[in-house]
Amino acid sequence: MAAISLTDVSGLLKTAFVGPINSAISKKVWLLKQLQWTNKWRIKGSKTVQHPIQLVRSTSVGFRNASSDGLPPVTHQETVQATTTLKILYAYTEFYGDTLRVTAEEPGAFASAFKTEIGSLIQSIRIETNRALYMAGTGVLGQVASLGNGSGTNDRITVRTSASQSVPPNMRWFEKGMHIDIINPATGSSRITGTYSEGVKISVRNKTSYTIDVVDPSTGNSVDLSGVNVTAGDYIVVFGNYNKEPYGLDAICDDGTNVSSFLNISETTYDRWKAYVQDVSWGQLTETHLQNLLDEIEDYDGQILLVCDKKVRNKIARLVKSTMVQPQTLDLKGGFKAISYGDYTIYADRYAPYGQLFGINLNHIIPHQLNASKDNIFKAFDFADIDGKVLHPTRNADIYYAKGSVYYNFTTNQRNAFGKISNIDPTA
Repeated sequence: MAAISLTDVSGLLKTAFVGPINSAISKKVWLLKQLQWTNKWRIKGSKTVQHPIQLVRSTSVGFRNASSDGLPPVTHQETVQATTTLKILYAYTEFYGDTLRVTAEEPGAFASAFKTEIGSLIQSIRIETNRALYMAGTGVLGQVASLGNGSGTNDRITVRTSASQSVPPNMRWFEKGMHIDIINPATGSSRITGTYSEGVKISVRNKTSYTIDVVDPSTGNSVDLSGVNVTAGDYIVVFGNYNKEPYGLDAICDDGTNVSSFLNISETTYDRWKAYVQDVSWGQLTETHLQNLLDEIEDYDGQILLVCDKKVRNKIARLVKSTMVQPQTLDLKGGFKAISYGDYTIYADRYAPYGQLFGINLNHIIPHQLNASKDNIFKAFDFADIDGKVLHPTRNADIYYAKGSVYYNFTTNQRNAFGKISNIDPTA
């Protein structure tokens, strides 16, 4: 059997595994699958895109008795060209030289040698893309509530959505082995990188107690976070991600609380640049809350979708059962299941933030991506191809790496077509 070259392996990596990665992005990230309906506003082909936003309609409209009556004063609608920059999701993976040499002797070894590595990469891309879809673009996973002792002194962080409230974030956003940074919210500067250049690494994640333990990634030793002045209220982010992620629902379904002057438009000056937000202050969700949300956003033409975590979905199902014999189960695009509230679809996503219910108008959300394919905007992930190769040697090591990326972002042309019920206690 003829040996195959590194170039052959690169080509096989590109043809055999780019497809599954793109499939994971486009088919297994539930919200992305639904947002593909918004073809009217699809934008592609440029890293920075502009799109018009109407902020104040023309008021040069009025009734008169006869043609001799004076016409309404001349005014104009206010329109701005909003600019949105695409964000880049990178994925990096390595293969040892001896693995490649085994592959060169037996081409069939490629699949078994690389399958585990690529499988982990696919899962990580799916989780990170899911997570970013619900966030404000800042990358903040949660806040430091307090420090405690794990395997060392002050190396354990109790995580909260807000340091002042005993409400957890979605702990699926944290992963053992993840490098994180701690950000001073007052200055936006890192507490960590002056001492730990690659952040600190999560060594233990406890989903029950909502804690994470951290170590120095270079030594594996526990880190005393008080020694770098970490304090309650500091932001926890994926290392390197702060203020670099795409816009998610916490930016679009917002009234300026999470993202002030979204797309550089003042929420104070332009009321239609606010989504409808109900903060129930970690109280009970009622049908009145649901109806208020729908009353606000159903006036805008489009497909309305309600999205929440599973605990809020179960709470809504209990509310619906009190007035209906049985909530209706619906089939959604991509083979996903949902329940209905009246004529509206409610889907529970395990990666959605705890205690939030988003109202999305699919006709007014704008996805855009660099190099999107004709039929599917979210199939443009690719490994970097330099001189026909996707595997590249690491200097002074018998290791080869492949680096892939996808460029995308979300925005809206009409923010008041969206809404959110925030800070719901699903147990109330």
